[in-house]
Amino acid sequence: MPAQEELKLFSACQADLGESPVWDEAHQCLLFVDISGGQINALDQHGRLTRLYESPARIGALALTEKGNLIFSQNAGVAILDRTSLRVTQNSKLAITLSSYRFNDGACDPQGRFITGLMDDEGHSGNTGKLYRYDAGLNASVILDGISLPNGLAWTSKGDELLFVDSVARTLYRAPYSANGNALQKLSVFARTPEELGRPDGLALDIEDNLWVCQFNGAACCSTTAMGSCCRRCRCRCHALPVAALAGRICAPCSLPPPNSACRRPNTRTIRRRVISTVSGCRCPGGRATVSRSSNRTGIRDVERRQVSVNSRSTPSPFPESDPPLRRAPRRFFL
Repeated sequence: MPAQEELKLFSACQADLGESPVWDEAHQCLLFVDISGGQINALDQHGRLTRLYESPARIGALALTEKGNLIFSQNAGVAILDRTSLRVTQNSKLAITLSSYRFNDGACDPQGRFITGLMDDEGHSGNTGKLYRYDAGLNASVILDGISLPNGLAWTSKGDELLFVDSVARTLYRAPYSANGNALQKLSVFARTPEELGRPDGLALDIEDNLWVCQFNGAACCSTTAMGSCCRRCRCRCHALPVAALAGRICAPCSLPPPNSACRRPNTRTIRRRVISTVSGCRCPGGRATVSRSSNRTGIRDVERRQVSVNSRSTPSPFPESDPPLRRAPRRFFL
């Protein structure tokens, strides 16, 4: 039976659709985006939130660059944000002009290129999704097409294999990854998610190549071994956990169903707010985990009262330097 973990509230930072958590070692903060809110945010060790960038576009994912700046996707394009001036210094061409399409999850490959998945917000079930790769000039090439909803991306420690999610198919795929290859080939199924656990969404690999997968509408974050078997499961009252990042612990935005609701799946029309919680009792390296959790507008006051009671106590930083490393340093874009 997979080990069970416990979630505790850390910070009541809020977002409409918070995703793409990335640990920034230099600034000791957790970066994440608000997709529908068009925001890039930074959460420090004390739970204080700073907005770095805001746009009318949908911001799907971000990654660090070698110069300490940020590469991120907005709608169906990719841009560079200067961390000092907080201004966009470079934009790519749009991958597609249809307004319903946007880039979803994204990450840098071992060669420093930005890989991100294109999806149709209005038609998740069609095989219209694609994986794009962006070079230093923000020139795009398609490395995989014919998938439904491309999601979490991670490379093994050797960098010779890519694992990614198709959320609609409830499937995690693996494929050999070549530095000079033009397209992914020889795809194989790494694991399938049972329907009762919802859909696999974001993922991250720890230093032992265990795969941490957030289950959207499954109220869980699962750790899967290199052989594809589940070894740990982090359960919570939240239903929708979109993404995971490793920063000495697990970071994953997730969503609560409406108050007093008996249904397993949240009413997405009512989900508006997100807060950050902490996982304690974790038996994996790195100890605790942080997650962001949604509530609807009518229930946010109760969440905020719980947040005040937690923060009013003298608690240690959720990101202690003494924690054993749970993750490898995130790969960076080569600009």
